[in-house]
Order: sequence, then structure tokens, then C-alpha cells
Amino acid sequence: MNQICIECNSDNLQKKGIRLAGKTRNLAYKCNDCGEEFSVPYNNEPEEIIENDDLHYIRDEEYISSIISKNRIVFTTALNNTPINKRFYNSLQQYCNHNDASFVVFPIRYKNPSLINTDSKVWYPSEIVPYLSENKIDILPNLKALGGLKPQATADSPLSGIDGLSKGASLIFGHPQVALKTLARISEKYPAIVCTTGSISEKNYSSTKAGYKAAFNHSMSAVVVEIDDDGDFFIRHLNFDGKGFYDFENYYTSKSVKKIDNPIEAIAVGDEHAAFVDPDVRKATYDNKDSIVKVLKPKKIIRHDVLDFFSGSHHHKNDVFLKYAKHHSQGIWSVKSELDLTIDYINDTTPPNTTNLLVASNHTDHLKRWLNEYTTGDSENALLYHYLMYKMLENTKLDGQAFYCPEPFELYASDKMQENTLFLSRNESFRIKDVLISSHGDAGTNGSRGSPKQFASIPAKMIVGHSHSPSIEKGCYTLGTSSLLRMSYNKGSSTWDNCQCLIYNNGKRQMVFIRNGKWRV
Repeated sequence: MNQICIECNSDNLQKKGIRLAGKTRNLAYKCNDCGEEFSVPYNNEPEEIIENDDLHYIRDEEYISSIISKNRIVFTTALNNTPINKRFYNSLQQYCNHNDASFVVFPIRYKNPSLINTDSKVWYPSEIVPYLSENKIDILPNLKALGGLKPQATADSPLSGIDGLSKGASLIFGHPQVALKTLARISEKYPAIVCTTGSISEKNYSSTKAGYKAAFNHSMSAVVVEIDDDGDFFIRHLNFDGKGFYDFENYYTSKSVKKIDNPIEAIAVGDEHAAFVDPDVRKATYDNKDSIVKVLKPKKIIRHDVLDFFSGSHHHKNDVFLKYAKHHSQGIWSVKSELDLTIDYINDTTPPNTTNLLVASNHTDHLKRWLNEYTTGDSENALLYHYLMYKMLENTKLDGQAFYCPEPFELYASDKMQENTLFLSRNESFRIKDVLISSHGDAGTNGSRGSPKQFASIPAKMIVGHSHSPSIEKGCYTLGTSSLLRMSYNKGSSTWDNCQCLIYNNGKRQMVFIRNGKWRV
């Protein structure tokens, strides 16, 4: 029987799509005669196909309130007319049950032009229908999930053009490609984070160029948001490896949750700048009893810009006022003091049986430039200068056209550090679990300036530092900083954030943000 208007009994109705009240499906109508809008129960099975224009998953306020009532929420994305990966789905269910987390799936529409004789109807697998939502979910005043934002499933850069929607709030929205970046802030302590979810669906794209690229960048992933009692929130990705996924010390599969004693192979630490490391970041990363390093016990620590070299930086050469302030601040003018402080910092933050990997970085390079440009009026550092110059010249060689010159910080520090420290050179290709970790990120292709977008085109998974601005650009993960978020050279608005990156035993990576001295709930 055809539906009639509940107000005027007219059958001149316009379908307005599926509306969900809790887990109950209703079909919404608008009367073209009297204008009344209403909905009635829709009793078809969840997997039944529905006309394209009529399929909407708008949840009621009670359902959304139940989602945000928990301090953990897991978000992922599903493509229409596409099977889900049931192992990943069941692993996520294990995760949500174990952590008392809400589960939300953002539906995305995609019509595959390579499939012939398909009609305009769409469907989603019945398992995930109860979790589908197109709502804008205000998790916190400064954290929102945009279920109604539907970028093209084949979009090469899903974060493009999203910045203006933030208005200072962090945003999560659905897309099969994992992407992340921080947005500039001026007065707030931390920048807003904008990220996509990854997908629970299998790959199902056209044979076009756009389809091939979308399939290549398709990631079986989800995003979890944790909120603590102070209102601080933590965003990170859960990356499926075909059997399960790690989240810190636990490994989740479709059948079990296992606690792993040594879950990570390495931690890549955001640029450390030992002289200006944020004390709370240091504690959360290394020192606290429940710090990242003490809980997860990495075999390797990857360090970027651990030497800041503020004491002799060439950037200050023509700044009379900064040079005056440095000269009258105890220890700040002494290059030797800063070198020793940096070495002590590395030794103090390295657990036994852990290998340090020091990535060649631009701030460390400043020491060699200082040696080249030293002026005789710098009596404070004269003794160190002559000592280092002697050691450098003693080890500098030319063999045919092969020129070798040692790195001065390695030369000075190697016999003062623990034995388990490796200095990685500029042209070295060092990988951990197939992830290239030996590039700092300042130097790009053929001498150009490096950028995440440029590194994303390199045929390798990478972790880089340098910019202090965390991002995920396809295969390139860019670290944040472990330093203070305000330094002498980042004036005005800033995208800097405190963020480290884990490399798990299965080769998957995970960005870990630090908030007010905490790295998780």
C-alpha cells in the first residue's frame, strides 16, 4: 500500500531518505501538498538495496549522545556496494568491547565506472548498518567528526580545501586514504589536527588512473579518539596488517586481545633540540614510570636534530641583541657546554640494550658551518674550536675524487656516548621493517628543499622530521617536535606539535601526540 500523509492523507509525497532513530530504520517523507515532514518505520532487511537518492543515515540525538558518552570512539569508513574486510571488522569489535569504545562508520558513495550493467541502487553490508552515520558529531567543543562530509573516494589529496571548516577545532572525516596534518594556531597551546579514517571496506575501484591510485592508497585503518578527565584528547590510527592491529602494548585480532611485552621495533622521536626540549614531553617519552619508552620498550630510538646548536648558530651572526643576550646568559654562549648537555641528554634518555640512531640533521650541520666561519674574536669557544679543527683535519682525506670529511658532532661525541649509538650519514639508506628512517626531511630531490608531498612520491615508506609539523602524506609520516612549541624562529601562527611515531613489530606505523605531559588516557 502506498504511503499517505499523516496530516492531510495526500499521497503526493516526496521521499526524503532513510532516517535512523537509535538502531531503528525509518523512511522519511515530505508532503508536497501540505508541507508536513514525517517518518514511518522501514522494515526491509538492512542489506536490501535502496534507491541512491533515498539512502541516508542520519542518527537521532539520543543515539549521538550514546556515542559521545564514552571516552573512546573508533571511526572508520565504508564504501557502498563493497564487502567489508570481516577480519578487520571483527578485530575492531574486539577493540571496542575491550576498551568500552563506541564504533562509528562513515558511509562514502562511489560508483565504479568500470562495472558494466550496474544500476543506480546502493547497499552497505548488513553488519555495519547499525553503525553508519552521516551526522556531524560534536565530540568536544574543539573536536568534531564530520560524517556528512563526503570527499571523492578517489581523491588524491583528501585534506585539500578542508582547512576552512576547522575554525580552531580538530576534525575527523571519512576517506579510504589515511591522511593527517596540523593547522596553524596563534594563541592556542596546540594546533588543530585534521585527519581521515582509512576504511573497513575491501578495495573496489575502477581501472582508470584515478582508480588505480585510489586502490594503491587505500588503507585498512580506523581512527580512535581518547578523552581523559582533563578534557585532553588523543587521536591515532589503528592500522590493520591482514590478521589484526596493534594499539600500544595490545594486539587485537578477530578472536582475541593479546598483551605484547615488546610490541614496537622502534620509536622515531620528534626533533629533540636537547637544550630546549619540553620537560613534559621528555617525561612522557622517556622519564616517567609510564612513559612511552618504559611501557613499550623499543629496541631502537630514532633521533632527529638532537643537537640544537643555539650556542653558535649562524642565524644569530648579525643579530646584535640576541648575541648580547646569549653572552650574558650562563652557558648559552658556550658551544662546548651545549655539546656536553646534548650528550648527557642522549645518555640519560637511552635505556639499557637500546640502540640510538642519530639521523643527520640540519641543526647538527650547523656545527660544521660554525667551524668554517669561526672568527678569532670568539674567545669563549676558542679552545673547543682549535681542538675540533685539529681532529677534523686529522681525519679529512682526498682519495682521487672521493672526498671524506668527518661530521664534527660524531667526532666529538662518539667516545662520550654509550656504545649502542649509530650516526646515520646524509646518503645512507637505513630501514626498519621496510620503513626508511635515515632522512631528516630538510633535503629533497637533487638538492631541493624537502617536503612531505615530495617524499610521498618516493617509492618507499618513510618517517622524516625537520618541519615540527606532524603529517601523514600517503607513505610519508612526518614527526612533530619534542621541543618547546615556541622558539626564537617560529613567529606568528604555527603548526608545530609534540608528536612521536612508533614502528610496530608488524611494520605498521602510528603517530602518538603528547598533550600536557600525557600520551594516552
